[in-house]
Amino acid sequence: MTKKFDFSVLVPVYHKDDPVFFEQALTSIYCDQTVKPSEVLILVDGPVGKNIEGVINDWKTRYPEIVNIVQLRENIGLGGALSIGLESCSYELVARMDSDDIARYDRFEKQLARFESDPNLIICGSNVSEFILNHQEVTGERKVPMGIKGIAKFAIYRNPINHPTVMFKRLNIIDAGGYRPMPCFEDYYLWVRCIMAGFSIHNIQENLVFMRGGESQLARRSGLDYVLYEWKFLRELKACGFLSFSKFVVVLFSRTVARVAPAFILKKIYSQLRV
Repeated sequence: MTKKFDFSVLVPVYHKDDPVFFEQALTSIYCDQTVKPSEVLILVDGPVGKNIEGVINDWKTRYPEIVNIVQLRENIGLGGALSIGLESCSYELVARMDSDDIARYDRFEKQLARFESDPNLIICGSNVSEFILNHQEVTGERKVPMGIKGIAKFAIYRNPINHPTVMFKRLNIIDAGGYRPMPCFEDYYLWVRCIMAGFSIHNIQENLVFMRGGESQLARRSGLDYVLYEWKFLRELKACGFLSFSKFVVVLFSRTVARVAPAFILKKIYSQLRV
């Protein structure tokens, strides 16, 4: 496919990331793609170890005209870092990618075709395949609704867009307020504001990204700290009018029970709902 749009890929990385996974992620979004990005913006959220620095320096040496590095002096967290990264991207279309996931070879081809067919489209995501060690050994998938009506309904209960899969129009996202401080829910909060702003959103019904899962992912989404972050987030959704009081109570209760449940129960819930 001939590339008809220039676009950036925004990849944040920080000191706890695995350099091997990071290298695999970068390879998947550039070397392996049928349509390559015009810019790979690596957002370095604070100091990182020598191994990650080595990967960054190698990529900058190999692709000096494509790779752009934004180095933050201190680790400020995902929401703040992504806001800076979004402002720093060179192109109007921006794709997100996590530093430990793997993009399918035709991810960008599929998403660019969707933007070409629908000039009003603002956000395009997809379903994901989940894996633990080898992305060729899929352990599950997270499906999300295709059209805006289903997305808006789904968003009442769960995150309606798989963040590592999105491609969006940068200025529209900035106009919607961009990534705001909301620990653990920066992207979910953004999608809700985009829904309320009336943005055109579409999820491709294919698994265009392989997302790393496992016990560590479950651990990040449970416990008292996570519950407190979720309460804050849900209160904000009620305050902005996205959740009615009755929906707020139902969602708050059900999600709190899930977060404090024993690990084996949470694993079963997650396997069914991908909360």
